[in-house]
Amino acid sequence: MCVLCGGERVGCRHNSREFLEAYFLHLLSVHLAQPHLATHKPTQRITPHPTMPSLTTTTTTTETETEIITTTTLSHEQKVAFMKDNIDLIRDYPKEGINFRDITTLLEQPLGVRYITDILEHRYKSMNIDKILGLESRGFMISATLADRLGVGLVLVRKKGKLPGKVIRASYLKEYGEDQIEIKENSIKNGENVLIVDDLIATGGTLGAAIELVEKSGGNVLECSCMIELPQLEGIKKVGKPVHVLMQFDA
Repeated sequence: MCVLCGGERVGCRHNSREFLEAYFLHLLSVHLAQPHLATHKPTQRITPHPTMPSLTTTTTTTETETEIITTTTLSHEQKVAFMKDNIDLIRDYPKEGINFRDITTLLEQPLGVRYITDILEHRYKSMNIDKILGLESRGFMISATLADRLGVGLVLVRKKGKLPGKVIRASYLKEYGEDQIEIKENSIKNGENVLIVDDLIATGGTLGAAIELVEKSGGNVLECSCMIELPQLEGIKKVGKPVHVLMQFDA
């Protein structure tokens, strides 16, 4: 039984992802300060971060149900600008001379993950994608939420020695050394259409190796998707497949 309306839980709109997300944001907005939803003020406006848009949450309470409506009015360009403003620059990491773009500060924002996923879902929802290939490790977060939205399978690309059982392996050079990545054998079936997802493309070495893994498995790479590109390193020119990026930074 649904605890809000008293109806059957299966098929109830209060059990939908959209309603639960809105409900969770509402609880955050009032910091659980009130003992019961019925005592909440009808309208609450919050601004969790200086660059984050305001959210208007409206709550209407009856004896049997609670309606929560959360709205935002950001365009694609505004979402990308918000993401770019919340990505930190770490100099000389992991080696001297490397400028590291840290997306964890974006993920700390309450709507950071949602904005990333919203944009990518809009781009890829009409494509015939069978699997998403998520690259270790920040690519795991982006690929997992997108796979959930699109309703497709997720294959994790890991560093050498991190996966159990039989694996397929590819080697590559990156901007600060040499490495190998792996996927589990038979995780991609012959003829499957694959989207490769990572947080950043620099020299293109990691994406090139990921493409090799898909092709060794008999899959077809539809596109590679990265949040960030460092265009001076010309990685996109080297991978040989379409690459979609959300933003660019200087290397």
